[in-house]
Amino acid sequence: MLGVRCCRGSPLISHLFFTDDSILFSKAFCGISHHIRKLLGIYGRRSGQQVNLQKSCITFCPNVAMDVRRDIQQIFEIKDHNTHDKYLGLPSFVVRNKRRIFNDIKELVWKKVRGWKGNLFSFDGKEVLIKAVAQAIPSYSMSLFQLSVSLCNELFAMASKFW
Repeated sequence: MLGVRCCRGSPLISHLFFTDDSILFSKAFCGISHHIRKLLGIYGRRSGQQVNLQKSCITFCPNVAMDVRRDIQQIFEIKDHNTHDKYLGLPSFVVRNKRRIFNDIKELVWKKVRGWKGNLFSFDGKEVLIKAVAQAIPSYSMSLFQLSVSLCNELFAMASKFW
């Protein structure tokens, strides 16, 4: 099975496994799709585990032709799922305009900070809230993606205003 690259010069990625999820990456060819479907069938017969097609989805790159998409969907008996926006709380696809994608982080931090009554907390209490919530929310995303400087400045400004 062929994999995909996340950027030029990076290694090929053919699969990712999580607790009870698997993500397979492949070129959009019917021959490869038949092979993957056959391998999943063999795995299911030998392990007793089956792929739940009702919970499964398939996502294509924008440049895959509609007839190829349709053929591959028929092979897997899975619907195309173009709105696979997030997985584990992070965006599945990142485009050049990261500001729009990561704006949810800013909104979430803003909702938290706005709900706090600053005059009810001591100096130390404010510090704990900022570190435990306002800084923790973006840190998960920052472990995988480089956030823009302007977004980081806005998050810092929100925490400073509360402080």
